Amino acid sequence: MQVRTEDESPLTFAELDRVRTFFGSVDHREYWIAALALFAKYYLFDRVHPNQDRYWKRILKETPTSLWWWRPLAAADVVLGRIPLVRRLAWNIVYWGRRES
Repeated sequence: MQVRTEDESPLTFAELDRVRTFFGSVDHREYWIAALALFAKYYLFDRVHPNQDRYWKRILKETPTSLWWWRPLAAADVVLGRIPLVRRLAWNIVYWGRRES
């Protein structure tokens, strides 16, 4: 099982800037900077290959007790997400726009 399709690729910042040509107002928020350490945990320690299981689904199945290692990283993301250059390292970004009439 492959996690990505064969024609899938990450968005470039130039492509994301192009969104502004379609919307009068555009904003965004980045997620998963330090929290990407979950890849190290699941791959190196739990020995789960990313093509065998979706890590984001796996973390949703965790219990509050088993997430002791991840919570500080998620909290660090809040702080790191305020630093413009660091935000570019995020794994996920959510964009939203509003067309102005």
